[in-house]
Amino acid sequence: MQSKTPARSVGLFVVITVAIICALILNFSKGAGFWKRGYTVYVRSNSVGGLSMGAAVTMSGVRIGSVISIVLNPDGRSVKVGCRIEERYTIYQDAIVEIEQSGFLGDQYISVVPAKNEGKVLADGDQMESRSPFNLQEAARSAVGLMQRLDSAAAKIDVAVDRVERQLLSAETLSNLTATAANFRRTSENAELAVKDIQTLVRDNAPAVGGSLSNFNAFSLKLSNLADQLHLVSSNVNEVVRNVDTVIESNKGNLQASMENLKVSTENVKQISADLQAGKGVAGALLKEDQLSAQVGQILFNVTTVSSNLARFGLLHKPKASLPKPIDQDSTYKGRSPFR
Repeated sequence: MQSKTPARSVGLFVVITVAIICALILNFSKGAGFWKRGYTVYVRSNSVGGLSMGAAVTMSGVRIGSVISIVLNPDGRSVKVGCRIEERYTIYQDAIVEIEQSGFLGDQYISVVPAKNEGKVLADGDQMESRSPFNLQEAARSAVGLMQRLDSAAAKIDVAVDRVERQLLSAETLSNLTATAANFRRTSENAELAVKDIQTLVRDNAPAVGGSLSNFNAFSLKLSNLADQLHLVSSNVNEVVRNVDTVIESNKGNLQASMENLKVSTENVKQISADLQAGKGVAGALLKEDQLSAQVGQILFNVTTVSSNLARFGLLHKPKASLPKPIDQDSTYKGRSPFR
């Protein structure tokens, strides 16, 4: 059996030493040990900022894995980050994933914040959505823009203050303001005196004012009663009007017939008047012919004389044998004349 040469022993020692050093480096570095079992989940984010390979993945501040890959998606708008999670840690679907930074200038890492632990448990190959990380350069640019706007606002404020000092706080304005304050003070004093006078007037005339209010109240009550009576009268008038309307409506036919009869009667009277004026008929002849009118007058006179004698001597009176002279208007008649 041949003995081992020193070179082979040295080579074997170097190999074992390098293996131990690599194992120690992997064990105490930020990456998970290659001998630890786990599963891989992928985090999608619009930007990873300064996140690098081997960065820690923490849950509630406890390291549960590390970043093993950072790949830009084909669309160029998002990044796919592969995270190796130890098998003993469980992540639910509703967990919140963020890319945070340790300190102000520290390294960035992936933080998993548990929510209600609802939904399914993530398995190997599942994907989660992450919020965009804090970008210090973007914040600095925003701060610069904010400072510029603040400078512009400060300049405008300086101009406004200068205008206020030149216009509102000038000596003339302050004098006017002082005079206004003095006038306002005098006005307030006069108002206070006026209020005192009013209080005195009210206190001295309280009984009279009370009596006036009582009288006014009584008058208002009478007015209210009068208004009620007027309302009742108006209601009665409305009722009468409705009744009249009802009577007119119910006797509409009779009223129309009466109007027609009145119209016919008027026409007849007009016709009779026209006939009389034209001398038609007996009455017309009496009005137009003088002889006939005189005869009718004589007849009426004789009838009047006979009636007078009957009234004076009676029905059984027998006149004398000699014929008396005919009685006319010219003879003297001692009896009562019908013309007196």
